Amino acid sequence: MRRILTLCVCAVAGCAGDPPPPPARSAAAVALDASDSIARAAAAVTRTGRWDAPQLIERLVRAGLAPIADSTAPPRAPWFKVAPAAYRVGHATLFVWIYADSSARKRALATVDTLTAAPTGTASPFGIARLFVQQNNMAAVLIDGSERQQERVRLAIEAGLGAP
Repeated sequence: MRRILTLCVCAVAGCAGDPPPPPARSAAAVALDASDSIARAAAAVTRTGRWDAPQLIERLVRAGLAPIADSTAPPRAPWFKVAPAAYRVGHATLFVWIYADSSARKRALATVDTLTAAPTGTASPFGIARLFVQQNNMAAVLIDGSERQQERVRLAIEAGLGAP
């Protein structure tokens, strides 16, 4: 009886083989996991009361967006005076300019029209479908995107940061 039981166990073990590979993950799922891990890391960052990239990403992830760093060059806009960062948010592109403090942002953008994200009387390099948001030491322009995406980005940024 033991021999039969041993033979059965060996036969079942031999038939089992390697476990099947896990199903392939979509690019969106991978991007969401990456954004989520960045947001978790950002949660551990010391709050200074000023925007920085990890805090922005954390806020966008919590707003239900999955920002992905993008190497897209922004349209020429020298009046922003600092180098921008670009993120893909769905089909939209979010350009973000982070200044040393809110006073530096206000000085740099004093002549910028809030409807065009360009100095008054200057054509906007961002096109028509855009969202321009300023909050504390950050300015952001969202190009394209649905009305829902624009609303989520606006609310995520305009809510401001928590107390340091």
